[in-house]
Amino acid sequence: MAVQRCFDLNSKLVDITSSEENVFVTDLVAAAGFDRAWIGLSDRQQENLFVWTDGSYSDFTNWNIFEPNGATNENCVFIDRNNSEWADVGCNESYSSICEKSGWFNVSKLPSFIISYPLDANWHIGHQKDTSISVGPWQAVRLAPS
Repeated sequence: MAVQRCFDLNSKLVDITSSEENVFVTDLVAAAGFDRAWIGLSDRQQENLFVWTDGSYSDFTNWNIFEPNGATNENCVFIDRNNSEWADVGCNESYSSICEKSGWFNVSKLPSFIISYPLDANWHIGHQKDTSISVGPWQAVRLAPS
């Protein structure tokens, strides 16, 4: 369901590859007023082998202390806004989704001290704190309500 929601937005569930990205995604979830949201990590294909929706392995993780703890019935992963940590749960839980798409987004005069900037009413872009170029290959993310 979450994968389809993002697909319908011409995007995919978010991959989180760094602690900075993890904070960015957590802040987006918190700003939307949600406690948890789906990210693109799962072990649906092979138990205890967590991969992103594109099949790539995760070099960065931020599991809660007792996670992942699910057996074959907990294959999908959410991020918790209260601690920025991840947990595996059943894929039928009803959470919002964090979707992402890559591309060239025209952004003028983007302050170098922001890591999140609203692209339009729905999409936000993230960038490195020390970057101030106005057009670039950004990651755009969006919260898709459940």
